[in-house]
Amino acid sequence: MLSIYDHLDNIIEELHYSRIPLRHLASELISEFGYENEHMKDALEKTFELCFMMDIPIDLHFKKVYLYEGESLLTDWMLSDLASYMLLMNGDVHNPNVAKARLYLLHKKSA
Repeated sequence: MLSIYDHLDNIIEELHYSRIPLRHLASELISEFGYENEHMKDALEKTFELCFMMDIPIDLHFKKVYLYEGESLLTDWMLSDLASYMLLMNGDVHNPNVAKARLYLLHKKSA
């Protein structure tokens, strides 16, 4: 069966996705939920894999940024709401703060 292809549909869809706000810093999540950098890197890798498997564009939800702290240059990530949610869900389950965050997000979603 033939269908009509309108390139404007693709342009509109791309514009919609290009407006996803990046509101969260990964470093803030680290300090707020008591992550260690090693666990954060693992959670970030799992989140990237999940995005890849679900065809979620990583470049729209994650942006690598560089911050100065004192005289050192640090690498950080700006995250969308979805990215920060997925990062929390992929955190170390043995961390009590991650478990609390998962429970909080589960209750928030069901309410």
